[in-house]
Amino acid sequence: MKCLDMKIGLKNRDGKTFWKNIGTVFVSDEVHEQAVKDKTITFVIDYPATNGIIVPRDKKENDES
Repeated sequence: MKCLDMKIGLKNRDGKTFWKNIGTVFVSDEVHEQAVKDKTITFVIDYPATNGIIVPRDKKENDES
């Protein structure tokens, strides 16, 4: 299994967008990571009304995957 992050774009008081991680999506090992990078995977939620993206999880020093 691979982990992908679900992020939503929120605007701050200055009108700049920042991305907040709101969840994790698990995908099969057969899904090639480049396929996720090449295609834009998006979603829309109702509250707060915003758009989101699904992106590969950033590698961390203690990540074993």
